[in-house]
Amino acid sequence: MGVPVTPRPAATVVLLRPGGEGMEVLLTRRPSTMAFAAGMMVFPGGRVDAADTDPGLTARSSLSPTEAAERLGGGSEPELAAALHVAAVRELFEEAGVLLADVGPGGARADLTLLRAALLDARLTFADVAERLDLRLHPDRLVPIARWVTPVAYPRRFDARFFAAELPIGAAATFVGEEVADHRWSTPPAALDAMAAHEIQMWIPTSATLQRLADLPSFAAVSDRLAVAATRPPSVKREATDVVRLTSWTAGGAPGQAVETLVVGRRELLVVDPGDPSPEALSSIVDVAREAGGRIVAIAISSGDPGHAAGADELSERTGATVFGPPGSAAWLPFPVRELAHPPTRPLDYRRWIGLDEEPDPGPRNDQDRS
Repeated sequence: MGVPVTPRPAATVVLLRPGGEGMEVLLTRRPSTMAFAAGMMVFPGGRVDAADTDPGLTARSSLSPTEAAERLGGGSEPELAAALHVAAVRELFEEAGVLLADVGPGGARADLTLLRAALLDARLTFADVAERLDLRLHPDRLVPIARWVTPVAYPRRFDARFFAAELPIGAAATFVGEEVADHRWSTPPAALDAMAAHEIQMWIPTSATLQRLADLPSFAAVSDRLAVAATRPPSVKREATDVVRLTSWTAGGAPGQAVETLVVGRRELLVVDPGDPSPEALSSIVDVAREAGGRIVAIAISSGDPGHAAGADELSERTGATVFGPPGSAAWLPFPVRELAHPPTRPLDYRRWIGLDEEPDPGPRNDQDRS
């Protein structure tokens, strides 16, 4: 594999509304002709454009760059953080016609439909639209809930911030242009069931986000329980000759959420619960294996919850290791899982559960060790 492509900043909006069977989320299907995620069901979003950094947009925003950076949990340059919020507002307007902004007195007579069409055709920038509508942008109505980076093997890579937003009262999603082939409003469990039935296709960032939303009754609950927090670098602790514990801080793609992962074995290594899909966490796991002189041959998840399984897919792609899980764990996961009955109650018993024999003590490595 060559040098990985540097991921481009991107923003994704998880648009929510109340529904008869619970909170519903907007999913759009990308056309089969698209170069990235063709045919997949996704949330509205796209890359940050240079125009998203326009000072005029910053001046019209309800958030300062410093406030935008704080909302992302720290670690982002204020200018980039502000551009990510602006990109989320712009992408939602472009793809779904939903505008998280107030139209000022000077723009009350402007034709919103014509301005959206001009924006999609690149005849106007979002700053032009904001000026003509005299907009007061409201990125404060976005709740940052996740961060996902495209795996290293892909030729197109994005460092995507996921924001949740509630459909404004009186607004309706509308779709024009070529970026949306189809759409549906669905409760998160119904969407995950449709994926499990092979009716729709999703990647792990989408399905993991839906899993995290599945038990939440309202947008207020999303704001209260899923908002991101500050992260820390992964930490590595060797607990025994053949057990290393890694603690990382983006469980299920959610910055600030801790997850513990075990690497068990000496030569043929088992990884238990790689629930952090961030590049930092996955690189730490690979580094542990390299330093041990071993090879990751299996991955075990104790459940299909994103906090246990979100990094398993990419780790499997990197290493060729099979993913194992307990009965039912694969239902809402968009990657292969070999389900086994009678899972152990202790993580250290997972080697025996998946059929990895106990490794003999390698003994002394050289004559000096024998003395």
